[in-house]
Amino acid sequence: MFGILGGSRPSEQTEKLMSEARAYLFGVCESLAGVKHIRIEVRVGEVPRDIVKFANEVNADMIALSTHGKTAAKGTRGSVFRYVMQAGRTHILSVRS
Repeated sequence: MFGILGGSRPSEQTEKLMSEARAYLFGVCESLAGVKHIRIEVRVGEVPRDIVKFANEVNADMIALSTHGKTAAKGTRGSVFRYVMQAGRTHILSVRS
């Protein structure tokens, strides 16, 4: 699991958000019974670029991205999905949140 918060340097508020993001991702992982090799990583940076960078660093088999469904219903995806799809070298799973 991977979460990225936009920005350049963690402030006190960003550190709090990162802690909340880790807690949320740990909760999601607990619901994924039977899934092996889950790694949680929360970083501050440029979201689409850093998703691809991290996936390449760890040799990820798949990237799962959630969508709010606003554009997915029209058969399109958001800018993060498009960037990861074009720049990434792995499978992408899009899940409506």
